[in-house]
Amino acid sequence: MSMTGEALQKLFESEFQGMAKLSLGQEAIWDEVLAKVPYVPVGYTRASLEYQHAYMSAFLEELVDFSVIIYQKNRPIGVWPLSLRKKDGVYEFATNQGAVLPPVFVAGTSERLIKKYDTACLDAMKGFYNALKEKISLRSKWKTRVDFLQSELLGQSISWEQKCMLLKAVPRVVHDLYVDLSWPLDKIHGNLRKSYRSLINEGERIWQVEVHDQVSEELFEEFRCLHIAVAGRETRPKITWDFQRKGINEALDFLVTVRDSEQKLCGAGLFEVSRDEGSYAVGAYDRSLFDKPVSHVVQWTAIRHLQELGKRWHYVGQRFYDCDVPVPTPKEMQIAYFKEGFATDTVLRLMLEMDLEEAE
Repeated sequence: MSMTGEALQKLFESEFQGMAKLSLGQEAIWDEVLAKVPYVPVGYTRASLEYQHAYMSAFLEELVDFSVIIYQKNRPIGVWPLSLRKKDGVYEFATNQGAVLPPVFVAGTSERLIKKYDTACLDAMKGFYNALKEKISLRSKWKTRVDFLQSELLGQSISWEQKCMLLKAVPRVVHDLYVDLSWPLDKIHGNLRKSYRSLINEGERIWQVEVHDQVSEELFEEFRCLHIAVAGRETRPKITWDFQRKGINEALDFLVTVRDSEQKLCGAGLFEVSRDEGSYAVGAYDRSLFDKPVSHVVQWTAIRHLQELGKRWHYVGQRFYDCDVPVPTPKEMQIAYFKEGFATDTVLRLMLEMDLEEAE
């Protein structure tokens, strides 16, 4: 049996019995809710979700947007970014390219209501699975993530984690690297890995470094071409780059570029931004200059700019360890070590594996 994406969406929405509605065509309401959420991670912004959707659509057989807006007496109080993706003929729950993100709720939502709607979201997945498991190839196992960053979302995160653990989730610990932008800039600088301080000073002396909150088509194409040259191939479709350029020009994200004295682009990094945090998205650096502090200057410039913008945290990336599952590659370990030199905090994140066949 095959079903259209629209039919799958309608069935999933019906599982909420009026407590939530699909977010399709409701972008203004999504943004209205996010504006009232006590802390907004980058992954919940429409710019990030649209980019991820475009990116994953290029590698999947099908990607259906299941994101919903949660209502309390006709008042929107929460959002939940969710997707149903199909690969090798099998559907599974995710949030675009990663594990399912928890729902988030506007400030002032009571703990009782948060728990009620967390349960409703999990019940909707279970109901959808039970309705279709005999009709389509739908994987019962799925993963969700719970971040323990010290922000006003921590209580909401713990509620989601507890609900999942009661449904027999299997947890795995992951380590994330952040910069606390509430620190004075000189304290952040003093916390850098010692060797980075002199490298950054050298880089700022020899390179022309710029922050772009607007980018021309020519500049962004220059960045894209550098990325292709460094990677040795085109790793993703151009439409994903178009979404990222759109994010910059809508004042949602920004680009940091590094040029030499002849105006050659030596490196660049794109950073996603929400109301409260920044996140390193993608970078490209001339391989012939790996002995030069190109990427160091990009990261430091971004940290300084994010603090000027009044952001609270900057997500640098995941800190991999040899004992992680799956085992990280040597390249991942090398990149993680580089990023760790900028971080002020290592924050634990739980990856929870769920099984809809076992959930009661």
